[in-house]
Amino acid sequence: MRPPVAVNRWLVQHPVAVDRLLVAGGFVLGAIAFVNGAREGVLLLNVLGALLAGGAIAAIFAWSRRRQRGREEQARRVVIDERLRIARELHDVVAHHVSVMGVQAAGARRILDKRPDQAAKALEAIESASRQAVVELQRLLGMLRSTDGNATRDGRPGVGQLASLATSSRDAGLPVELLVEGIPPDSLPATLDLSIYRIVQEALTNAIKHGGPGTRAEVRVRFAQRSVELVVSDDGAGSAGAHPATPGSGRGLVGMRERVALFGGELTAGPRPEGGFVVRALLPMTGAG
Repeated sequence: MRPPVAVNRWLVQHPVAVDRLLVAGGFVLGAIAFVNGAREGVLLLNVLGALLAGGAIAAIFAWSRRRQRGREEQARRVVIDERLRIARELHDVVAHHVSVMGVQAAGARRILDKRPDQAAKALEAIESASRQAVVELQRLLGMLRSTDGNATRDGRPGVGQLASLATSSRDAGLPVELLVEGIPPDSLPATLDLSIYRIVQEALTNAIKHGGPGTRAEVRVRFAQRSVELVVSDDGAGSAGAHPATPGSGRGLVGMRERVALFGGELTAGPRPEGGFVVRALLPMTGAG
């Protein structure tokens, strides 16, 4: 590295040290000017002025560089956060409906010859799930195309759609009992409303995929004054130990943890001692905008 380049880089990276050196140099030059008289003093003051100007330029340049790096880092974080949000939404929309369609298609294939009426009902459930998937994907694409960046409830599922979610899960062969305690506040943020729905949806999707035949599920949603608690459990009756062996593994559980973390909440997920699987989430409602 050439000396001038090294010096310039040091000046840019250490603006505080440069300021201190300039102040110290100013005192020294001022003292010399006082001792040697006016003529030498004018020359020394010119030198001091040049040093001060150079230091000011270096400090301004360093400040500008730091500000630019800060803007770039902020923009990078925004892009990463947006990608994670899109990934969560795509996973939750696709995984649930595709799981329902897969279960129904497998059932229809097995009973098509012997019980065509029930097979027809399974095909109707597949048709309904595919329509719902298309609607939600269109909503997601609309959000991505939006330029105002404002989150609204229009077309977004939430607490009010949990009953429909339970019905679609029952149609997929998973009996679900839904219990809602308390009343959702009118001021419930749209992002929290959506996250409640998505967490329950993903937990039920896992039960459909891993619980096996005969599995039953229970969904409890309890609204308190400052928080909402979600408990989604299944008995795993049809396939003991079929859930992921490592609690928190799998894209769906990771997505749930990310959603809960956005609100500073807590989430636990793992097997139950008596069999099956349970997901618990506690989401604070204060400051959840």
